[in-house]
Amino acid sequence: MTQAEVGERGAKVRFPPPLVYLISILMGVAIRYAAAPLAVTAYRYLALAAGVAVLMAGLAFIVGAWTLFRRTGQDPKPGSRLLRWW
Repeated sequence: MTQAEVGERGAKVRFPPPLVYLISILMGVAIRYAAAPLAVTAYRYLALAAGVAVLMAGLAFIVGAWTLFRRTGQDPKPGSRLLRWW
C-alpha cells in the first residue's frame, strides 16, 4: 500500500477531537463569566423548565436509538457478543 492510499483511508477532520472538546469547555467557561446572572425570581422556574426539556429530549434520543438498534437486529451493548463467548 502506498503512502497516499494510507492517508486517504483516515477521517478527514479539520480539528482533532480532543481540541474540539477543549474549545467547547473554554467557550462554556467564557460564556459563564461573560453572561451576568439574572436576578429575577422567574429565572429559577425558567431554568427548571429548560432542564426538564433537555432531559426529555435526551430520553427521546435514547429511546429512538434503542428502537433503531432493535429494529435492525443489532445489540446496543458493544461487548455483549464478545462476552457471550466467554
